[in-house]
Amino acid sequence: MSVELCKILKEISKNKIKLDSLNMKKNSLQVEYEIASKRLNSKYKKDIEKIEQKINLINQEISHYFKNSENLRSELGTDIS
Repeated sequence: MSVELCKILKEISKNKIKLDSLNMKKNSLQVEYEIASKRLNSKYKKDIEKIEQKINLINQEISHYFKNSENLRSELGTDIS
C-alpha cells in the first residue's frame, strides 16, 4: 500500500472512532432528554390534577351557595337576582 493510502485509511479510522463516540454521546443525550421529558410531563400532570381538584372544590362550593341562595329566595317567595 502506498503511504498516501495508509494516511487516508488512518484518517478514516480516526473519523469512524470519533463518529462512534459522537453517536454514543448523542444516544445518551437522547435517553436523558426522554427521561427529563417524562419527568416534566409527570410533574405537569400532577400540577394539572391538583388544579382540577381545586376547581372541582370551588365548583362544589359555588353549587352549594347557589342552592342555598335558591332556597333562601324560595323562602322569601320572591325571585331576587
